[in-house]
Amino acid sequence: MKKLLLHGPNSYGLYQFPLCNNKPSPSALIGERVSLPQWHSRLGHPSFKLVRQILSSFKLPISTSKVSNPCSACLSSKSKQLPFSKSFSRSTCPLKLIYMDMWGPTPICSTSGFKYYVSFLDDFSRYTWLYPISCKGDVTSIFHKFKIYVECFFKEKICAVQSD
Repeated sequence: MKKLLLHGPNSYGLYQFPLCNNKPSPSALIGERVSLPQWHSRLGHPSFKLVRQILSSFKLPISTSKVSNPCSACLSSKSKQLPFSKSFSRSTCPLKLIYMDMWGPTPICSTSGFKYYVSFLDDFSRYTWLYPISCKGDVTSIFHKFKIYVECFFKEKICAVQSD
């Protein structure tokens, strides 16, 4: 309708409603009756039981309409990702593919002061190497040491490394 309803001063980014004889202006109290699902959305998607309690305790207007339970936003936010499908492909020789992962910080430090761990897993043999480290920045130097060690041991070069 593009019709100005109220005009007033701005205080700290908020507009205050003008008072007429210490009573709120009637035009400011006119509320739109919305449905229970709309209140559910406006209040941040709480349970419908809680929405009904809030509406009744604050005497908020509500339209009588059918509840479309459950809410699509709630369904999508509560859905879980399906697990990855099993992979049956394997490397044909050692060091073709190395999986690398870092974990930490641990809730409790080790006696040697380590808070993180980096692991390397060979796709062919499934052999795993685990290295404790003090900080995330040590991963690069540990990888270089690991690379030298396994390439000398297997007399092969690492072809690919996969990490998140």
